[in-house]
Amino acid sequence: MFASGTYFLQLLVLVVCHGLTVADIARYFLVKRSMSWSQSQEFCQKYFVDLTVISTENEYHCLQTATSGERVSFWIGLQRNEDNSWTWVDGEENVHYEKWRENKVGDCGSFEAMLMKPNKMLSRFCEEPHAFVCQGIDI
Repeated sequence: MFASGTYFLQLLVLVVCHGLTVADIARYFLVKRSMSWSQSQEFCQKYFVDLTVISTENEYHCLQTATSGERVSFWIGLQRNEDNSWTWVDGEENVHYEKWRENKVGDCGSFEAMLMKPNKMLSRFCEEPHAFVCQGIDI
């Protein structure tokens, strides 16, 4: 689906969160090319690890810092199950914090970088084209 040599990343940013131990450092790659959630996941799995997983409050704040000043929505690795609960792409089923905006539509999770308030996670329809955040490997 992604022909090598013809596909351009409009923006690729490596963000390292400071103040963490080496084992806790997360890498986020912000890709500003708009794709559906499944296309974004396919891209991330091909070139990185997967869509990003935000397991802790600290990781949430790192992503918030990494995307500050951006004016786009980013897909993240969160999708709603048949039982209406949310699952991260790594299989984790618990979202350990509440950073959701009030909306109940859509089955894929996005991170709304342009919002001024701290709650930036929003459910969206998976077919919508958005930028996305890939997760690299830990150092």
